[in-house]
Amino acid sequence: MALIQRFEEIWRMSENSWLSTTVDRNINNYRNKTLIICHGLTGDKIGPQKLLSDLSGYLALSCGGAEVVRFDFRGSGLSSGTFVDTSLDSMCEDALWIANRFSSPVIWVGLSTGALIALMAAGKRGKKEQVIAVSNGFADQIDFNNLEGNLVPLRGGQLFLSKDYFVTRSRLCPRANYFHKTGAITSILGSNDEKHFREYHSLQDAGVKAHIIDGGDHLFTDLGKRKELFSYLKDLINETV
Repeated sequence: MALIQRFEEIWRMSENSWLSTTVDRNINNYRNKTLIICHGLTGDKIGPQKLLSDLSGYLALSCGGAEVVRFDFRGSGLSSGTFVDTSLDSMCEDALWIANRFSSPVIWVGLSTGALIALMAAGKRGKKEQVIAVSNGFADQIDFNNLEGNLVPLRGGQLFLSKDYFVTRSRLCPRANYFHKTGAITSILGSNDEKHFREYHSLQDAGVKAHIIDGGDHLFTDLGKRKELFSYLKDLINETV
């Protein structure tokens, strides 16, 4: 019977900076690869309705030899920092810091904005690592010109983020600047996620393996669609040597 060990740890980047991290390991398998899961912009490593927590345990059980790591970006969850200071660069720095702690091959899995960070980190590492994006179409052209003020409210005003974040995102052009720097990229989209589903054909044209889960929404809140997502991820990762 397969058993999972779950380690909840605080990993210190420096005296005043730390990342709250969870590692899931299957004790019956030799660890031959590391899966790094990146959460969305306003989320945490547990994920909406425990999406990422459940996914991590499932992949550790079902992907032979996989060690699954998820963490809170600085400014989120139990990590250091404040959300208002979050930037794409700081999120990417966190992801790179996590990845550099492991010697085994890395596969990146990202949810929403976390998929963009996974892409950026894989590109910067330059090791042609596989990137699996959930609910992100990696659009190059995003217009945030209608934003007013220096602080942008999110989640109905529960959180605020610097306008600089959105300016940086509008200039990032992930397809042009990062697609050629990583290994295989797969984008998994729910057909009810209108914002990202519309990128389906252009992703295919860009050489990305795009997979549609019919009836899935942005966060796969339906239990049946979530199970379908998990199963597809398992099969995709197990295909990787």
